[in-house]
Amino acid sequence: MTVILNGNDSKDITELVSFLCYLLIPESLELLIGSLDQAPFDVQHIPALFYLAETALYRIHTSTFHQHSITMYEIQMLLMGRLAFERIYFHLLAGQLAAFSELGTHLSNLLDGKYLQYQSSTLN
Repeated sequence: MTVILNGNDSKDITELVSFLCYLLIPESLELLIGSLDQAPFDVQHIPALFYLAETALYRIHTSTFHQHSITMYEIQMLLMGRLAFERIYFHLLAGQLAAFSELGTHLSNLLDGKYLQYQSSTLN
């Protein structure tokens, strides 16, 4: 692919960056999902799992709030979130989440919609 940019044309650069993000984000998510699926169960991964679960919830909520269809990006986010929640559940069953109660509380608020409702009310 060859792109010719004019020296002062920021619109071309913006479009190029948008196009590259469109190409790279699905591939990056596929790599993340594959890594998450194959990673060993380790207590050191728990904070990252909570972060991935929260990210998936937030992104799905904000991107599908006013849409009537679902995109491939959202399907990948759902898959990433499912894998993160499965691993969090495994650590819960193994009794390894006691030290991460603050992360669990924050995730619980996201699941209840309290955090998302608060954030949307502060934006309006």
